[in-house]
Amino acid sequence: MFYVCKKSLEEPVVFLHGFLGSHADWSEFLPAFSHSFAFDLPGHGKSGIYSLDELYNAIPEKAHLVGYSLGGRIALRLLFSYPKKFSSLSLLSAHPGLEDMKAKEARIESDKKWAALLKTLPMEAFLKEWYNRPLFAKSPIPAYRTEQNPEFLEEVLLTYSLGKQPSYWQALEETKTPLLFLFGGEDKTFLPIYERLTKIANISTGLLEGATHSLPLEKPKESLEKIRTFIKEIKCSS
Repeated sequence: MFYVCKKSLEEPVVFLHGFLGSHADWSEFLPAFSHSFAFDLPGHGKSGIYSLDELYNAIPEKAHLVGYSLGGRIALRLLFSYPKKFSSLSLLSAHPGLEDMKAKEARIESDKKWAALLKTLPMEAFLKEWYNRPLFAKSPIPAYRTEQNPEFLEEVLLTYSLGKQPSYWQALEETKTPLLFLFGGEDKTFLPIYERLTKIANISTGLLEGATHSLPLEKPKESLEKIRTFIKEIKCSS
C-alpha cells in the first residue's frame, strides 16, 4: 500500500520579481497554477512608485508567496510584518539580511554608485554594466529591461537597499511559516548563505547546478518544479 495525495492547490500563488525585472520574468511559472498573480514591484514594469502596504493589501489571503532576489527580500519583509497572511514563502537567490554594520554601510555606498549610473548612462549601457558581473554570468537580458524608468529604479534601489534591510536570520529560525530557499550552484556570492540556511531545521533548501543568480530566467523549469513540489508537500501534510 502507498499513499497518494491528490489535493488541489486552491490558495493563490503570488510572484515577486527582482531588481530591473517585471511580471514578465514569471511567464513560464504562472500557467502552472490555477490561481497565480505576478506584480510589477514599485518603480518596475508598468508600475509607478507605491508603498509595500499597498502591495500587501493587493495580495490575497493565504497566498503562497514566491520572490526572487529583491522580490524575495520584500517577501521576507511582508512575512515578518504580517505573519498570518501567507501559507508559504519560496525564495530564489534571496538574502536574509546583513548582520554587520560595516557591511550594511558598504552595501548602501555601492547602491548609491549604481544609482548614480542610472542618472548618467543610457538604459542599455546601464544594463550592460549591471549584468557584466559574475553574479549574472549566465543570465539572459530580456529586451523589456530597457523599458524601465531610470528615475523610478534609482529611487527603488536606494529605498530597498540590502544595507537598509533588517537581518531576518533569527526570525527565520523561529517562524512557523514553511520556507523554501533556492540558489544557483555557481552563484559564489550566495553559496555561503545557502550553506548557512541548510543548517536551520525548519527551512527547505535547494541548489540548482549550472546556474548563477537569475534563477527565474536561467532555470525556470527546474525552479518551478521545486516550488510546485514544495507547495504540494505543504498541502499533503495539512
